[in-house]
Amino acid sequence: FGDDNLSDLDFSEYDHDYDFKAVLGGMRLGLSSRDIIYPLISTAKQWYYNSASTDHTYGDQRANIALHTGHSTGEGHGILWTELKPAIAVKPVLAKIQDTYNVTFSQDFLGSDVLDRLYLWLSNEKGKMIEQKERYKLDFQYHHANMTFFDLDNDWYKTTLKSHTTFSPQLGDEFISGEISVTPTDFYSDVEYTLSQKKEVGGQITALGENLTGYNYIEFYTRFFENRTFDIEYSFFMESKEYMEYSLRLMIRKRRWNGSSWALVEEEVVMSDDRGSSDKIEIKNEIPEMKVKEFFSGLVSMYNLVIIPENDSSFYIDTLDNWYADATMYDISKHIDITKSEVSRGKVISNVKFNFEEDDTILIDQFNKINGYQYGNLETQLKDRNFQNLDGEDLDISVKFGNMIFERLTDISTGNITDIQYGAAIDDNLEPTDTNPLLFYGVLTQISTPMSVITDRDSQYSLTSCFMPSHVNNHSTKAYSTVWNAELDEWDNQLIENSLYKLYYEDYITDIFNEKRRVFDYTAKLPDYLLSKIKLNDKLLINGTRFIINNMEINLTTNEVKLELLNDIYELDVLLPPEPKYQAVTLARNGSDGQTSCDNWDADDTRTYYIKTGETFETATQLFTSNSETTQFFASTGYYSDGEITRRLAFGIFRSTVPCGNGSGTALVNVSYAKQASQACSNFADGKSYGFYIPAGQNFETATKLYSNFDGTIPTLSQYYSDGNVVRYWNKSAQKFASTQNC
Repeated sequence: FGDDNLSDLDFSEYDHDYDFKAVLGGMRLGLSSRDIIYPLISTAKQWYYNSASTDHTYGDQRANIALHTGHSTGEGHGILWTELKPAIAVKPVLAKIQDTYNVTFSQDFLGSDVLDRLYLWLSNEKGKMIEQKERYKLDFQYHHANMTFFDLDNDWYKTTLKSHTTFSPQLGDEFISGEISVTPTDFYSDVEYTLSQKKEVGGQITALGENLTGYNYIEFYTRFFENRTFDIEYSFFMESKEYMEYSLRLMIRKRRWNGSSWALVEEEVVMSDDRGSSDKIEIKNEIPEMKVKEFFSGLVSMYNLVIIPENDSSFYIDTLDNWYADATMYDISKHIDITKSEVSRGKVISNVKFNFEEDDTILIDQFNKINGYQYGNLETQLKDRNFQNLDGEDLDISVKFGNMIFERLTDISTGNITDIQYGAAIDDNLEPTDTNPLLFYGVLTQISTPMSVITDRDSQYSLTSCFMPSHVNNHSTKAYSTVWNAELDEWDNQLIENSLYKLYYEDYITDIFNEKRRVFDYTAKLPDYLLSKIKLNDKLLINGTRFIINNMEINLTTNEVKLELLNDIYELDVLLPPEPKYQAVTLARNGSDGQTSCDNWDADDTRTYYIKTGETFETATQLFTSNSETTQFFASTGYYSDGEITRRLAFGIFRSTVPCGNGSGTALVNVSYAKQASQACSNFADGKSYGFYIPAGQNFETATKLYSNFDGTIPTLSQYYSDGNVVRYWNKSAQKFASTQNC
């Protein structure tokens, strides 16, 4: 693939009209057999849902997208169709890669339902889609008052113009003059545009007005001073910073000197209504900045894929687990030189990182501040029971894709949850922000609470179904996902158990970490028929023991093979009775302080909870209040302890673990935070406060340190914190408060 960008590939078959009808079709049904959709991701503002008939909010930063009927003129509100960008399905992108580079990928995995409805969002810069980057000829629609001098098919006024070299007019001299007016519709009155003209056949295009906004009325005049007749082809052009809609009016006239005055020869008025600055969307212009190899290797990393060349242009591609499952067993016992064997400890992984690119969209940023990591990422330092770091290697898997937290809206008026889930490419100041290339599942959803899509403040369309962004392919089954970690699905607040890690890496990591794993080095002399058959995913049987091939070095002259093998640690358990789903564990709890949960254990203030069978309290990912096999009852947010460790549970998932006693030197304090001092004070007054920690025995006004957790974790952002009385600025680099002032 070299350094080719995705945008270098030919996606012209997916180019389409850019107008309200096409975008609405992309929202409801999709385009090009759903290879293209317009998902519910806002590029410009925050959306909310309020069915109250008095809320007609449509501002620069927030808009009510509930459908209201019977409102007054100019009070329409909802999703402006130009705030949406398209997305392209991953499967046709892979097909285009194969066509472009004349290669063939097996469909073992790439053709599976895992990639069905997986889309790449087409956004390469923040804000609305900027499609019109070159000037285009203005299109006039109709004549006024039956005048027909202006050619509407070619959008030009074609004539001749006689002239002489002197400024004083000579008999027969002619000139052209006129006025052109541009009237943008209300929604596009702030879009910058440039208006230009072309006078002669083959002549240059010159500007009439630059960096214009809103309504403009411009006069023009053309008279030549050469002793000849000019061929005139008068036409007009526009270019705009982004999409805009407008109407046009052009008056053009030709006059001739008759010896005493300039007599009118021809006069014409042509007009246009409701024109748009872009007729077509070219997909290549909207694809995010990403190399082909980054896109492809990102998928390989996410799904732990194996690539096996079958010939110069064909490649077998499947998951590592499936590749190993498609294995053959060969007994090579009689070909092994047992006298030349060594056994060593298997590889140990001590630090695991599975990361997306860092994004700063509003909900991702809020999640990061509260939980200390980006939604969807998985990072952990593996420790033994004594909380000592394991001595091993790092496993660091990073992809060039970003991530976004979606939001399912609640009707502010009724408090009822709606069927609307959307994403917002805006920052915490509600301003548009750039995003990294985004993969998501496009889920076509029926909407029982109608949503409004608008073209202007007087035109609304009721939308009762559309493609919504999701981290799972199906909200009920959650069979596949786009998160490394086990996170909560925004749709129903239920855990996404089938994370990328669980489906495609857990067995691999478990194998490596298993204490039974050993590395065996053997030397064998294999016959030709075995050398031609054995593949790296095959299993070898040596004196009754199964092995997995880790590495083979073959001397093709002597047929001697140096084998680096891993013992196959799995047994085939046949007809074993199923284990219960949950097991009991006795724990103490405190809602806000980890050390108190440890103290409660010492005071025998405990109760029974449940974790999944096979887990320990230290390794459990979730905690339940019952052992029901059919319904999960999650334990509430707080700190839980078994007397040796305390773990913080938030949103149904354990977030941190520390030994008891490590938090005794801190005290809990409730504070709010913001980037501005006044906003931090206001947030506290509005009840937007969170639990942080300061050194024990100090108060917030004089505290020397601030911790985001009782175990002494330092906050990762420089910002203002307030307890309602004072506001203090925390400097993350210096790890101390830099200023203190009264609210």
